[in-house]
Amino acid sequence: MRIAVACNGLEVSPQFTQSSSYMCYNVDLGIVTSNANTPIVERLGEGVVNLIKSLNIDVLITGHIESGVAHLIQESGVEVVPDASGSAANALHDYLESAFCCDDDDWDDEDNDWPGEETA
Repeated sequence: MRIAVACNGLEVSPQFTQSSSYMCYNVDLGIVTSNANTPIVERLGEGVVNLIKSLNIDVLITGHIESGVAHLIQESGVEVVPDASGSAANALHDYLESAFCCDDDDWDDEDNDWPGEETA
């Protein structure tokens, strides 16, 4: 999976259209295997979609993004995760945690016994 975070420096850009680069991460089974920073030349319309396609991005994490721009990107098969903030690394971590982990509250030991286990 390839995940891009729209950034200004090392921080998530508060506005997608004002991003200066994408921090691109290759992720395998929830583990980052490599990363690279790609400067953004085109910020609007088909130029953005073409850049994202050329980078083989599966997920785009960003701050605020206009719905029309998000729709264009989603039409190309990319999941858009809006309203992120903070560092690119933390935004990626938060996404991976939600995508690859379950919440401890979702697991109830009393209702989810292993086959063959007896409960007291």
